[in-house]
Amino acid sequence: MANPRIADRHIAERVDCVVIGGGPAGLSAAIQVARLARSCVLVDDDRGRSLWSQTTRNFLGFPNGIKATDLRLLGQRQATNHGVILRAGHVAGLRRSRSGHGFDVLVEPPDDVVDLATAEPGLEANQSRERAARRMDERQTSRPTVVRGRTVILATGVADRYPAFDGRDACVGISLFWCIVCDGYEARGRRVAVVGDDDDAVSTAFFLARLSDRVILVTNRGRSRLPRTRQSKLESRGVEVVRAVVEAYDHVAGRIHTVRVGGHTSPIPVEMVFVSSPRAPRTLLARRLGARRDDAGYLVVDAAMRTSVDGLWAAGDILAGHPHQVGEGAATGAVAATAVSYDLMDPSAR
Repeated sequence: MANPRIADRHIAERVDCVVIGGGPAGLSAAIQVARLARSCVLVDDDRGRSLWSQTTRNFLGFPNGIKATDLRLLGQRQATNHGVILRAGHVAGLRRSRSGHGFDVLVEPPDDVVDLATAEPGLEANQSRERAARRMDERQTSRPTVVRGRTVILATGVADRYPAFDGRDACVGISLFWCIVCDGYEARGRRVAVVGDDDDAVSTAFFLARLSDRVILVTNRGRSRLPRTRQSKLESRGVEVVRAVVEAYDHVAGRIHTVRVGGHTSPIPVEMVFVSSPRAPRTLLARRLGARRDDAGYLVVDAAMRTSVDGLWAAGDILAGHPHQVGEGAATGAVAATAVSYDLMDPSAR
């Protein structure tokens, strides 16, 4: 069924490719599309992981690491240098064009854009978000607009479900983490709490025990699912196991210093917290088009990042089997863009 919100609107731009999502995967895709002499619009809603305060330390070429927000800004500059049009906005609709060739993308004004003048002072997270969004705001969508793309690359990422507490956003990437591949190395010799009792939390605790002898696992459940045999193995590795619910995370300027748990008379001192954080792939647009997904809801693609929907590609964290690494996200974006350009060629020129 046609979406009337799209059908009744004028086509503002017509391009070879619309990239939806402005993190490493989306920016990499847009840059590659443009370098292959294809026109491109990139739309981002300022809600991705690249707006958190973490520093990426395992991405090739940055020996001292690089803040995710700085990498985002560099990518935006690189994209605009190659002619990519950046749009800050929310994609409210995606459908096949009436001709059957390409897609119409309905872009609405972003729900919220961080303004440093009104942000809570002193919080690095807010400053990082403002800086990372600034370049997109220069082309902010002020009213609903339709962009027609011959092809679409989805790089919409995932929604992380971190613990909810006041000041949490300032802690993410500073003292609150989920990925041991990205941030486990920094836990060497430090006081670390792992929160959760599922397989992910247990494997995280086992890994961190190789790096520090001050690791504690808090199950965060009144009736923990952690088998006693697994607890014994963790304790044999020097990991203390506390079967209790976290009541509070105490922090200053984004740095968690103690975790308070039920039944403990004194807070647990920590320097880093790793949580078993459920992640929800942001695949609503693809689902509406009938794109194939795996049992966990991630998009299934071929080696060229093509989805099961003709003309629709995907890249980054929304892919099935993706390791949620910046390097691989950028790589999948480049692969998708290269395939897009090839598929847009006149068959006689291939």
